[in-house]
Amino acid sequence: MADIEISRANPYSKEETITRLQDMTQKMEDRLKLKVAWSGDQGQFSGPAKGAIRVSESSIDIEVKLGLAVKLIKGKIAEGIEKGLDKALS
Repeated sequence: MADIEISRANPYSKEETITRLQDMTQKMEDRLKLKVAWSGDQGQFSGPAKGAIRVSESSIDIEVKLGLAVKLIKGKIAEGIEKGLDKALS
């Protein structure tokens, strides 16, 4: 079960959204030391947190499973993902 689940409507084409999210996930890699691998319309990430980003024509779904060391800051992590997603989609 995911510790954080975020779902948003997709306002762009699937390809445009993936491009925008790849920019966001690059910043996550740099800041949070996550490894992100994209395959088609899905991004898998691992590191202090593990999870997936799934993009469809109508939605963007993010699921995050937090490692024990970062569960204490779950709220900040969720807030950071939300802000990054808002920025990527603006």
